[in-house]
Amino acid sequence: METPVPLPLETECLSLGMNEASFAALSRMIPRHPTLFQVDSPIDEVQLVLTHPDEIRHVLVSGHRNYCKGRTFGNMKLLMGNGLIVQDGEFWRQQRKMMQPLFHERVLRTTSAIMLDEARALLQRWTEKARAGASINATHDISQATLDTLLLALFGEDLPSVRDPDGKNPFRLLTDVSMRDVAFVPKFRALLQHVFRIMDARTRDGRMPPDLLSMLMAARNGEGQPMTPTQLVDEVATLIIAGHETTAGVLAWAWYTLGAHPEVDARVHAEAVALADEVDALTELPELPYVKSVVLETMRLYPPVWLEDRQAIEDDRIGDHQIPAGAELFLPIYFLHRDARFFATPTTFSPERFESYKLDRRYRGRDRLDAPETERRREAAPEHTSFIPFGAGPRRCIGDQFALLNAQIHFGVIARNLRLARVTEHVDLEPKINLRAKQDFEMRPAPR
Repeated sequence: METPVPLPLETECLSLGMNEASFAALSRMIPRHPTLFQVDSPIDEVQLVLTHPDEIRHVLVSGHRNYCKGRTFGNMKLLMGNGLIVQDGEFWRQQRKMMQPLFHERVLRTTSAIMLDEARALLQRWTEKARAGASINATHDISQATLDTLLLALFGEDLPSVRDPDGKNPFRLLTDVSMRDVAFVPKFRALLQHVFRIMDARTRDGRMPPDLLSMLMAARNGEGQPMTPTQLVDEVATLIIAGHETTAGVLAWAWYTLGAHPEVDARVHAEAVALADEVDALTELPELPYVKSVVLETMRLYPPVWLEDRQAIEDDRIGDHQIPAGAELFLPIYFLHRDARFFATPTTFSPERFESYKLDRRYRGRDRLDAPETERRREAAPEHTSFIPFGAGPRRCIGDQFALLNAQIHFGVIARNLRLARVTEHVDLEPKINLRAKQDFEMRPAPR
């Protein structure tokens, strides 16, 4: 084996993480490095930034067993407990297998009815605003709708039991408070006592209603053992935080972006109108290929998770470079998605680039996503790691199909009836755990 090549070093000293300082620093550094590079750290650690899909594929796919979740996931653990997102090793594999049935197509068909009801309720509220000539806070309204969808899917008939004496849903804390800081953690963890109470009541009454919580309670590992109550609640917390906030963010960004692209909005409307009967009847899961393209292009420009972090368990080699055990490897998804090496006109909103994208969890083509069809390889290829809004490899997001289905139904119902015009024109990015906008998206709905 050839002698390793020294890692390029950026001497600007900072501890990388999901924050604005890191985002700004990476925006300066990454254009100087076509492959991985090292960032000087104020603490005794090796920080590497991976800027090429081949390097990312190695960490997430082919060499994934040598990489565990990095230190930035420690803050998430405070919020989610020991949920699936922060787990590693055999325990993660066991939990993943137990949770996978929640996202089976048969279950999604049932859940789609809840998504449809919530989309119709949101449509009604926005239609009333349109008739009054009023604007809407799309960020807040979409967040509430996606949260209500997820809570109904989780708790079903028991959801009313968590309401306060005044009828308010305490889980609305997640939409009313935007900060996910240390002060938010005990408030959210206190909400989870409702989950313990629901589980206790179901066990006591011998009742297992058809919802996601019942599926989790019934799940068994390879040795026939159920999850402990604490582990169940941690997985519920993970589903609520990860499933609600990422989906809500993507839908809000999509509407905001459509507000500046009337030609794209018109195609979304036309596709929704063509599928009107199928969406209403729920005879099959809706197929809105152009809506999917809009959602995927939105996730390319505004990936909910803008930075991933892994830690090397043992020494490794990536390309010509030696990776020491314990090194922190950062995957800058936002910048990867906007790299001109892999996307033509990378800052342009162009859903058409995704019209031939395969949504079956595998992309069989070159790393250049929008290469002409005749240039794409016909044989099976590794996962497409220049576009990874859901991650890649064994740890790809377990709820990706849930999120895409929710988006299809949302646009299938609302875009058929309303268009949203921007009131808020300029927003600033807020790159924290999720990539959000500092300003809420105020928009003005109008009938089609």
